Amino acid sequence: MKADKFLFVIALLILIASIVLYIHKVKTPPVTVLPAATNTDVQVYTPAPNQQIQSPVTIQGKARGTWFFEASFPVKIVDANGKELGHASASTKESWMTSEYVTFGASLKFEFPTTQTGTIILQNDNPSGLEANAKEVRIPVSF
Repeated sequence: MKADKFLFVIALLILIASIVLYIHKVKTPPVTVLPAATNTDVQVYTPAPNQQIQSPVTIQGKARGTWFFEASFPVKIVDANGKELGHASASTKESWMTSEYVTFGASLKFEFPTTQTGTIILQNDNPSGLEANAKEVRIPVSF
């Protein structure tokens, strides 16, 4: 009888752990985060990491053409708690259908933050929607 209760408790714990892991996986899609300092796909000229910014912030740099779709890719800014404060599209006027670098720019307006720090997140445009193709570059900033 004790063995049956023990097996039931173990099975219940395994079930609960599986549900928690599944929910976490659904909420947090895998994304390849490329540190701005060592990234070979995107190079950001401005703002510099940890630079103090205000709205609107101008973002400039160069990215491989593979980051673009229809000459743009998404950019957003979050506060230290992960709350999205604003979003925009980085765009280029150059030919983006290349694996070479293409210059880009974006003007990102954002809400007044409640934290002193945040992160600008540049995401490759991923028209396939496949999580395996998702990449991003994070730039820490202060407000």
